[in-house]
Amino acid sequence: MHAVDWMPSSPELIDDCALAKLIKHGAGPSSGKIELTLTNDIRSLRDYPNLNEIWRMITRTAFTQLHYSPWLLGGTVIGMGVLFLAPLLLLLIGNAFAIKAGLLTYL
Repeated sequence: MHAVDWMPSSPELIDDCALAKLIKHGAGPSSGKIELTLTNDIRSLRDYPNLNEIWRMITRTAFTQLHYSPWLLGGTVIGMGVLFLAPLLLLLIGNAFAIKAGLLTYL
């Protein structure tokens, strides 16, 4: 049985996180069982032939996960920026520990 056979119809965009939530808490035959595995046997049904399609998928699903809130989107972008720039700032501080921590982050 495929996951989509027992998923309730919903206007919500079904992405990986929403699907995992349905499997974990749903009433389907595999509810409560989630396994994260690396395999070559799975093939995506979605076709992303170019970067524009990938960008559209990311913006569509990310904004859905943020409940269409520009405030949450702004906070997320700022948080990601801080996480990306913090190691660079550590490199500029000059403290030996901070420099090692900054370098280790990017290795």
